Amino acid sequence: MSCACQLWLHSQAFVFGHCSSLGRLTPTPGGPEGTSPSPSSNYGAAVTSTAETKAFVSVRDYSSYLAHYFYPRRLQRHYLALRAFNAELASIKETVSSEILGRIRIGWWRDAIRGCYNKRPPKHPVALALAEAIHDPAVLAQGGLVQDHFQRIISAREDDLAAPLTPPTLEDMEEYAEATSSRLYYLSLNLLGYDARSTDEIFSHLGKASGLTLQLASRRLMLPHEHLLAHRVVEEDVYRNGGRAQGVRDAVFETATRANDYLITARTLIRDSFRRGTVPEQLAGPLVGAVPARYYLEQLEKHDFDPFHPALQAVAAGRDWKLAWAMWRTSRSRNI
Repeated sequence: MSCACQLWLHSQAFVFGHCSSLGRLTPTPGGPEGTSPSPSSNYGAAVTSTAETKAFVSVRDYSSYLAHYFYPRRLQRHYLALRAFNAELASIKETVSSEILGRIRIGWWRDAIRGCYNKRPPKHPVALALAEAIHDPAVLAQGGLVQDHFQRIISAREDDLAAPLTPPTLEDMEEYAEATSSRLYYLSLNLLGYDARSTDEIFSHLGKASGLTLQLASRRLMLPHEHLLAHRVVEEDVYRNGGRAQGVRDAVFETATRANDYLITARTLIRDSFRRGTVPEQLAGPLVGAVPARYYLEQLEKHDFDPFHPALQAVAAGRDWKLAWAMWRTSRSRNI
């Protein structure tokens, strides 16, 4: 079955059930330095962790689930492990009842990543899948996954747990996007063994575009402090009136424009850095990962920059059926 056909079929179906743990794959007691599976159980553990992370990503990060089809088959499970790790961290702020509990869970993941690199992963599906990716000989032969990227993502998520006294500035939001979305792109490039300064610059811009767009599409809409002040947006007015609140669409427009500027810059860099103005076929997977941000911004503009518009709910969740088609087209054109 062709990639385009698979994507269309998956874009028509929501994944339900599987097991109650899919909402969040809870760490097992015993600490991240738990005993590793015995050699005889490695195959079974790998199969189980791959199946669970695939199901988990299909529920929690559907656009990344679609994107995994654009990676080489041997790397698809590793890419899903990276996205499952990100979804786990992203869920912490939403699910804990206090900041201290969030920091405990973040600390667990910090130690879990160290355990993965030391060949002592905890018995947790995502950690086991990450350990498999980290120690895959084919990945190691091309430089391996850089541990610092994982730790920077964890630190950014930990800093985000604290309730800020004032909304973040645009600079704060861009730094957060660089520390999370861009770092995930760098890990994807590590998987593919692609190491070039110009490529890192392109995916840094795509990461900032994706990160800013994610904050626009989030259920807890986040807008830069300076944009809120400039357009006299009042939080209570937004809660009561949504997109009809004074100035909110203008503030959204400015933030969306900034995200789109990063897409334009990335597009220009691709045209100037690569022959024929397209990325190598090897980079189609990471490039396709930026399509959901571009597609959301396009749909947001169609609905007059009202992030509360009902038509944007499926788009924000990555469930709009046209998204799969847009991803496939980008994989063929190899430019964003």
